[in-house]
Amino acid sequence: MKFNTAMITPLIIGIPLLLGGCTQKAPGVDLDRVMKITTQSMQNYEKTNLSGVEGKMDDLAMAQFSRDLADDLRMAQPPLYTSPIGIAVAKEGSIQGYNDKNGNYIRETGEEDLFKIEIDSQNNRIIASNDGVVREQGMGMGGGLMMGMLMGSLLSRQSAAGIRPGAFNNKRATPKPRARTSSARSRAGSGSFSSGK
Repeated sequence: MKFNTAMITPLIIGIPLLLGGCTQKAPGVDLDRVMKITTQSMQNYEKTNLSGVEGKMDDLAMAQFSRDLADDLRMAQPPLYTSPIGIAVAKEGSIQGYNDKNGNYIRETGEEDLFKIEIDSQNNRIIASNDGVVREQGMGMGGGLMMGMLMGSLLSRQSAAGIRPGAFNNKRATPKPRARTSSARSRAGSGSFSSGK
């Protein structure tokens, strides 16, 4: 994978600005699909080549991953959201998905939160949440140097923000809604035992 510094520079500049004053909520996205795409993006990230790129490696790696994940979420079929999804890595190590209304990969005022992804190292899982809905998935994805750099960066950000192992112990997946049956069918049964004769 060829690394393009021109693409990533706005992301590096935008990361510290991303979360200031941008906490509005937008309608949710399918968190199960977000989890699947995120874990696939993390696995694919191992192929990223940052050799020969100047700059702080941690910031470059995070910015490249954010761009790759945003692209993967935007290419999902059927679409996950009505407008492009942007990705920002917060100071505390969470990955924030937001409504990137103008599609420029830079979080701006008025671009609402869509979801949050957090790494729970103690329970070896990834957690996605929005509007009180929580989904979780184990982190059995292995990895090499780039994956280690990504996870290390996220976890060191958590630690610097005062988030300690065990902080996510009480955050559990919410039950998925049951499929609804039509009220007529549920009242009449299967139809072969209906009354009325």
